[in-house]
Amino acid sequence: MPFPMKKMRKNIVFEHFFPCKLPKEPNNQRILRLFAAKFYKSDRLLARLTFCLCCVFCVFFLTGAKPLSSLEIRFGRAFLVLHEKTGRFSLYGLNEGQERYESFLSDKDPKTSFIEISVNGRTHRLGESSTFKLSADSAARSPAFVFESKTLRVRQEFTFIQTSGSTDANGVQMTIRVTNLQSRDVTIGARVLLNTRPHGEAVPFFFNDQGVGVETVIAGGIDSNWTTRDGQFSVMGSIKAVSGENPDYLHFADWKLLSKLGWASSGGRERNKRVTAIVNPAVCYYYNPKPLPANGEINYTVLLAAGDPAGFTSVRVPEIDIEGDLKLLAASLRLLEQHINGEIEISNAELAGIQETINRIKKRYNLP
Repeated sequence: MPFPMKKMRKNIVFEHFFPCKLPKEPNNQRILRLFAAKFYKSDRLLARLTFCLCCVFCVFFLTGAKPLSSLEIRFGRAFLVLHEKTGRFSLYGLNEGQERYESFLSDKDPKTSFIEISVNGRTHRLGESSTFKLSADSAARSPAFVFESKTLRVRQEFTFIQTSGSTDANGVQMTIRVTNLQSRDVTIGARVLLNTRPHGEAVPFFFNDQGVGVETVIAGGIDSNWTTRDGQFSVMGSIKAVSGENPDYLHFADWKLLSKLGWASSGGRERNKRVTAIVNPAVCYYYNPKPLPANGEINYTVLLAAGDPAGFTSVRVPEIDIEGDLKLLAASLRLLEQHINGEIEISNAELAGIQETINRIKKRYNLP
């Protein structure tokens, strides 16, 4: 009887990769094992590779490292982060008491706050829709996301603002500019969903000094603001637009509900007979569809700022005076040098003021 060389050769090859005797396996599992054995010379190499990857992930999670694809801008008491890969943003403000940054929105997943554009009845979620190409503009005065398709350009700009009760910039003005690139009219609507920060209060929102703890719809264009609080830090948002279109209505509800609701032009969904409590607070701005002429532009504006008793009654855009800040910094450092050399005497209160000035300038320009 001839010796089965072909069968013997196959067994030798298999035992070379897997020294131990294995039970008979289905073909698909066997193919996976042979594939792994071909590309990894031993299980030890695979274990080392897995260990290295785990170490990399642990470094990112434990140190709080941020992805490289984000643009960070500090100005005054506000800190803006643009996530360039997803077209989302995070916003922070300095807590007056503890001098640490507090988030305006839920920062666990920035993708939970988003913009949806309705184009002739069809909805596109910016940053996720394949119809719109995403890019970022890192201009110092108004950094922006740009979402562009063959027929439309949407520019989401951020401008730092200062309310009357703040000593420096304490929020942003978010302006959404929609430009019609076609030679014919198009019907445009929008909704802006903000997943607000987790609240530590019994009532998640306040509007006109009244608590909003259940699903609520209010008319837009009111000269007031909504507020959410967590301990000593609070965040407020506008209801009336400072420029452009006023929102037709604002919907306060649980984030899970608002994220699943489609775009609606009826002024709100049909209300359930039972009251829906707000667990994960969110607010959504709705702008009803309207015709946009050929080559025309429509603007939507939302203000977000750290809480101020005066609200948005007086809002200004602080100027970035680099030359003036450099002169002020040089003068402060010169005074410190003269004090150290014994040329002049500076009181502790004056030293504290100089230090505060230096720290404010460093934070404004993100200096170490």
